[in-house]
Amino acid sequence: ITTPFNPSLGSPERPEFLPINVEDLYGFVNFSKKQVGLTQETNLVEILNTLSEKINPLAIGAVHRAREKNKKIASTLLGYHMKENEIIEEISEIITTGLFEHSFVISRKDAKNLKLPIESIDDDMEKDIWTLFKCYADIMQLSIPYNPESLLNSSDEEEATFHRALLEHLEDDKLDTYTYSTKRKIFRKDIPDPVLKIPLPQILERDIDSCWHINNDV
Repeated sequence: ITTPFNPSLGSPERPEFLPINVEDLYGFVNFSKKQVGLTQETNLVEILNTLSEKINPLAIGAVHRAREKNKKIASTLLGYHMKENEIIEEISEIITTGLFEHSFVISRKDAKNLKLPIESIDDDMEKDIWTLFKCYADIMQLSIPYNPESLLNSSDEEEATFHRALLEHLEDDKLDTYTYSTKRKIFRKDIPDPVLKIPLPQILERDIDSCWHINNDV
């Protein structure tokens, strides 16, 4: 499990795109206060002024808003599976502010320590889960590097469908499989090179459609 609750935002109204990681911004402020020891009001004002010189103030506000929004999303999702509001708020706070990076991997042991309702599984169940994952991996071609040139081969234009997510629903012993699929057009086209002033062949792509489908044939 990885945590998706610390997004990067762009600084608006600047000629360049400056990515802003939520936790990096809060980390700078906390470092200034806790490690450097800047606690006086004048020091904190200087910190804000320094940030405002590098980042549009509107983006700083958007960072805080995004953090609060993600905490709300986490609480809502947990509320579908848990009833204890205090534990829900505690977990939401940890996964939105306490894990420090987007790629932090939560193990089963970590999940239990977070008070998430995680069940232990035996070896047979673990093998079944891994077998199921490999089935999904085959359907979504996770082990095949994406290469539009190989999809075109000798053709100048091709259409391909990619299954990007799967969802299965079992009701009354009837299993339905839904796939989130993207239909993509891949084609060759000569594009004028601004330096060489001659057309050079390039491979271009255009997504035609992306949506969920019921797909019991996969």
